[in-house]
Amino acid sequence: MKVFVVQELSGSSELVYTDVDDVSGGDETVVIDVRAAGVCFPDLLLSKGEYQLKSPAPFIPGMETAGVVRAAPAESGFKVGDRVSAFGVLGGYAEQVAVPVANVTRSPAKLGDAEAVSLPVNYNTRYFALARRAAMRPGDTALVLGSAGGVGTAAIQIAKAMVPPRRSPWCTAKARPTTSRHWAPT
Repeated sequence: MKVFVVQELSGSSELVYTDVDDVSGGDETVVIDVRAAGVCFPDLLLSKGEYQLKSPAPFIPGMETAGVVRAAPAESGFKVGDRVSAFGVLGGYAEQVAVPVANVTRSPAKLGDAEAVSLPVNYNTRYFALARRAAMRPGDTALVLGSAGGVGTAAIQIAKAMVPPRRSPWCTAKARPTTSRHWAPT
C-alpha cells in the first residue's frame, strides 16, 4: 500500500511517499481503508519530534482518518463496509490503517469523509475546551481568535450550538466577512 513516511524528525518537508506492506488487524483493532486523512498540528509536531508523545523515525504520521471498514473483530460492532472515523496517534497517512476498536466511531451519514475526518481531533478538542474547561453556559459569550483552521472553525460551530445567539457590539453584520459560512449569527 502507499504511505507517507517521516524518515527523519525534521518536519513535514521530509515526508516520503512510498510502498509498505498492507496492515493486518487483530482482536482489538479495526482495519480501515482510508478515504480521508486529517492534517492537524500534532502531526507537524510529531514530524519534528516536538510532540509530547515521541515516535522515532521512520513512522507513518496521521492522527485522524475516515473511511470504510476493511476488517473488524466480530464483537466490535463494526462490519465490513461501515463508514467510520477514527483517532489513532500514528498511521493515518496511508491507504489503510489499523486502529483500536475504542478509537473508531461511525461517521455521520450527512457528512462526507473529508468532513467526518475532522471530528476526532478538531471537534473533540474544542468541545472539551468549551464544555469542560470553560464550562460554557447559555448567556456566555465566546470570542474565537484564529478561526481560520480546523480547531477555530470547530470552536465557532460548537459555541453556536451550545449558546443561543445574542446581540453584541463586537459582532455586527458590518463586521462579518461575506465569504465565511461559519460566523455566528447576530
